[in-house]
Amino acid sequence: MKPLHFPMVLLLLLFLTIWNAVYCSVHIIAPYSRLNVQRPVDLQNDGVTDNLYCLDQIGAIYIFDSNNANATGSIFLDIHNKTQCCGEMGLLGLAFHPNYASNRYFYTYRTWQNGSQLQSVVSRFTANVGGMSANPTSELIILTFVQPFSNHNGGTTHFGPDGYLYIGTGDGGSSGDPFNNSQNTFSFLGKILRFDVDNPSGGRNYGIPSSNPFANGTFGYPEVFAYGLRNPWRMSFDSLTADLWVGDVGQNLWEEVDIVTLGGNYGWRRVEGNHCYSPPANCSFSGTIRPIYEYSHAVGASITGGYVYRGSQVPDLYGKYVFGDYSSIKIWALHFDANNSVVIEEIPGVSFHRPSSFGVDRTGELYMLSYNEGRIYKFVDLDTAITTSVLTTSVITTANINEIASTGSITTSQSEELSSEGRTITSRTITTAAVISSIISGLVIIMAVIIGVSELRKYRERRY
Repeated sequence: MKPLHFPMVLLLLLFLTIWNAVYCSVHIIAPYSRLNVQRPVDLQNDGVTDNLYCLDQIGAIYIFDSNNANATGSIFLDIHNKTQCCGEMGLLGLAFHPNYASNRYFYTYRTWQNGSQLQSVVSRFTANVGGMSANPTSELIILTFVQPFSNHNGGTTHFGPDGYLYIGTGDGGSSGDPFNNSQNTFSFLGKILRFDVDNPSGGRNYGIPSSNPFANGTFGYPEVFAYGLRNPWRMSFDSLTADLWVGDVGQNLWEEVDIVTLGGNYGWRRVEGNHCYSPPANCSFSGTIRPIYEYSHAVGASITGGYVYRGSQVPDLYGKYVFGDYSSIKIWALHFDANNSVVIEEIPGVSFHRPSSFGVDRTGELYMLSYNEGRIYKFVDLDTAITTSVLTTSVITTANINEIASTGSITTSQSEELSSEGRTITSRTITTAAVISSIISGLVIIMAVIIGVSELRKYRERRY
């Protein structure tokens, strides 16, 4: 019997092994093929059950069992008649009280047209017994404030590890923050706000944490936790370190990632990222905190903040901050190396999933919402992707490649050194490698099959 082409087979297997280890360790799948939400903008868990809650921007919250692949979802809360949608307006944020199991309280952030005024409304609702729905009449309004324009509404709503409610607000809109709201500490706009919803005081439906930087109201609104933000679109707490990560949407040139701290000023509109904005040159960075990472509009133009992954199903993502860009349809993982330098890695294979938000379930597993598809995707490793048989892939076309090439973000080997807040930032774009490896691996698999069939045929001919 003639020997098989072992050198060729071994070479092919070696290539596939390396390709799998480098490029296929992280995938996204669509685990709920029957679930569609018209305009998904937020995904939350209640911290008690395996249910997930998806916000429809038009003014509804859908509930579904995260363990049910056939879930279609049902209406948990419908307040579309109390919501002004759409564009950047709508039902934008949801958070469950840390004691939801006993008090059934949850909180929302929405925009509402009240006569001639466009307002942002922070409210508390109470879930019905059984937890599968909530009555809109249970609403208790926590805070309202006027929005001068229809854009830059922010809306992220989270409880922090300190038990306080955090709200991210935009600068009020238009362009360039014409009223300088973000730097004005006597404005709710362009801020991270913090409330004590368990201890109301001063005739309000909330209290003021004593450690808030302007708690006495002398130098700013007592609710302000941090300021100088343009439009924080999605923020989250690292469940291990309690760091508050924020994706802040930029103006004309730069998007940024911030780790927000108590009393911090993040610079807008004086600066955009690490660059002067108003004035356009010779501005002062004094008193401002630089972003830990920024990227130009050649790469993406509308950041979607995400989460530091603390789940167990995707080991390669553990401890990395996963975020995306709605405009360029990209997703990255950010982490610090041993020298406290920032490393950015692009996650390929998401070409058609425009990320409007990210979310985690009760166990810390990571999800992404695709606004243009109305779908929910989950981050998994390769074994899970193959097991579920719903591995999502991107169709590579000449148009895709030309579009990427025109932005300058496609290179065979790219390492861009940047400086931000004393850190070195290494940006690794693996889009080209993913494209090339996808094509080559497909050819390799075909070649392996052809060789295998040929050898089997030869073996049978020799045998008979």
